[in-house]
Amino acid sequence: MAQLNSRASTSSAASGIALSNRCDSNLDYDIAIVGGGVVGATLASALKGSGLTVLVIEPQVRAEAIAKGQAYAIHLSSKQIWQNIGVWPEIEPQVQYFNHVRMSDADCPHVVTFEASDLKAKALGYVAEHRVLLKELLGFVQTCDNVDWCCPARAVARRGRTSHVEMDMQSVGA
Repeated sequence: MAQLNSRASTSSAASGIALSNRCDSNLDYDIAIVGGGVVGATLASALKGSGLTVLVIEPQVRAEAIAKGQAYAIHLSSKQIWQNIGVWPEIEPQVQYFNHVRMSDADCPHVVTFEASDLKAKALGYVAEHRVLLKELLGFVQTCDNVDWCCPARAVARRGRTSHVEMDMQSVGA
């Protein structure tokens, strides 16, 4: 269990993603996720329907976080996680797959080749833009009644107790 103490309240709903924003003082949650990027949003999404109360603490304004110019190579296990969560159907049309990989070393004349057909799969993996992944994940988090979002804020202190963890948050820019 995480008990959170907040310094200054914030509210922000950028990019058309209207997540419930909770930065009130003395919050009590089962889980606090520090960081609402692709991994934090994936974890929050996976906890939908778990019966646990979840708070995501994210230091970036949503519009800035989504606009990050970056791409990822997505492993098949990540695809499986997003399928199990239920967000993959929204992500898949916006990504490119690869079905062939050649690996070599500059000092060795041999090449190792991997083919999707070796796995009896359509792809070995996928390439996705950060903005695509985060936009779809945050859209899914909106449907999670048990997840609250505190943004922009950061965790500034943590104190472990016998039965729980206490954490202090601070609004970014405060």
